[in-house]
Amino acid sequence: MDAAYFAVTASEDSGVVIRNSQREVLVAAARAYTNIAYVTMAETLAARDGVLLATEQGATRVIPEVDNLLVANLIRSEGGFRSVISGIWHEIRELSSVFGAFDVSFVHGEGNEAAHRCASMPSEGSPLISWSGLLPVWLAEIAEKDCNDSIIE
Repeated sequence: MDAAYFAVTASEDSGVVIRNSQREVLVAAARAYTNIAYVTMAETLAARDGVLLATEQGATRVIPEVDNLLVANLIRSEGGFRSVISGIWHEIRELSSVFGAFDVSFVHGEGNEAAHRCASMPSEGSPLISWSGLLPVWLAEIAEKDCNDSIIE
């Protein structure tokens, strides 16, 4: 999960890649948002989008990989309700309660390139994009590289 945040326009695009336990990409999505005040909110919305997509896919064990350490720590903590992301934090907590396992991991940016690239795809004409089944070549290649480069903590 990743977000591309644009402070000048107060907008953000989220990118999400859902993988199975063998790290194969099942589905990916990207969404554009407007009126986003903070990068922390942008990254949290991307995490929420990932949790929603995992729910839609019927996932039972979910390990969101977030490349923003503050967001990863806030989602893991009980103190997210005191932060600027409290509304989305509550939503993530509620959504994640349906999974048998849910454990947020921090992943360095170089291991999250597929989600980052997906986040660069939405436009005014196409604010919501998804990919499943036969993936675009660029996504398959980047996702393979992510599996080799990711360092999860």
